[in-house]
Amino acid sequence: MEIRALRESETAECVDLICLAFSEKSRRRFENQFIGDSSFELEQSRVCIVNGRIVSHVRVSDRPIHIGFAVVRMGGMGAVATHPDYRERGYSTALLWDAVRYMEREQYDVSMLFTGLKEHYGKIGWACFPQHHFSLQPAEPPTLDTPYSLRDFDEARDLDAVIHIYNRYNEERTGAMARPRGYWDDPHSRIMGVLPAWVVELDGQVVAYQRGTATHFGEVAYLPKHAGAVAPICARAMREARELNASEQAQPSPTGPKSEQHIGGHLPKSHPALELLAQWSRRPIHHEESESMMLRAIRLVPLMQKVAPVLERRLSQAGLPPRRTTVCLLEMGQAARIVIDGNHLHVEEGATGDVVLEPGTRYFFKLLLGDSTFTQLRELIPGADAVSPQDAALLDVLFPDQEAVYYGCDHF
Repeated sequence: MEIRALRESETAECVDLICLAFSEKSRRRFENQFIGDSSFELEQSRVCIVNGRIVSHVRVSDRPIHIGFAVVRMGGMGAVATHPDYRERGYSTALLWDAVRYMEREQYDVSMLFTGLKEHYGKIGWACFPQHHFSLQPAEPPTLDTPYSLRDFDEARDLDAVIHIYNRYNEERTGAMARPRGYWDDPHSRIMGVLPAWVVELDGQVVAYQRGTATHFGEVAYLPKHAGAVAPICARAMREARELNASEQAQPSPTGPKSEQHIGGHLPKSHPALELLAQWSRRPIHHEESESMMLRAIRLVPLMQKVAPVLERRLSQAGLPPRRTTVCLLEMGQAARIVIDGNHLHVEEGATGDVVLEPGTRYFFKLLLGDSTFTQLRELIPGADAVSPQDAALLDVLFPDQEAVYYGCDHF
């Protein structure tokens, strides 16, 4: 068994393996992971060679993400594939450990993957993180009296404006990818659906867009002070969803009445589009969480050092009484010490502190990405009952509630 980086001459063989493991129908997508992703380097594809053939593969995609206004380097684990004749022999596990070492060498901060095989990846350090989904039944929307107008996206006219809106809307949105300009042009990104379907204008300026379809909201972004631009998006989605349902119900079915299509997606719960959709539907929105996303810390101290300015701003805005204290976070055998002096804060390596927490990977990321506060997790973290009320209040300030989102088109 040999584990190493992919060679250029082996690309076609590697794509064949991935398609064999997943689906031949996805060949175009997998090919473009190599030839249509401007961030791709051969070293990012790790392969296991047995008797001169590639029997297992894993890809590390470069996908920087926001944590608050900070940007950290994230390695997206994808195209994890093993030949059916070589499964259950530990090749995939060996490759994943090799990928972790590769990410350490190349200075990635965190890693993300999407899977149903949680136990397999959990053994190597990844832990589940919840993602929010919503769905509701469409209804006839009201007639709108709005200065905003909606039309189909036109790449030549609208792409630069859409990129600007994405960057403004997500510049402090935890979990969202920091998309480089070239990423929008990559064939792989476009296969994954990065381009929007509709845009909204005000006085000739594009101020909002919707990515997805009438029945699936993949992304709805708007410029500051233009939350009202979501109204024509929601209205068109409601109308088209109802028309789709009417058309489908009119078609005969040998199995009886067809179920109604719902509008759904991955918007944050506080998104103004959800408020409008619920109001017009007159029926409750169904909210649920899935845990197919998994996260792993790669380099804890550099990760926390990049996030330190975000924590410092939260601290300075909270108005807590000035004090000097240290909070040590232990994760994956690594130790990061947050040193607080009044409203100033820095992070260094160190396993001691006034407060020492080892929450485990799952709860570490729930804190870091804002799914839960310390107070909400207190009973689940070993030793957290010893944290004083004063320190608990501090931790809630450093790690407040947020609505982390990683958009589906940025999957790898």
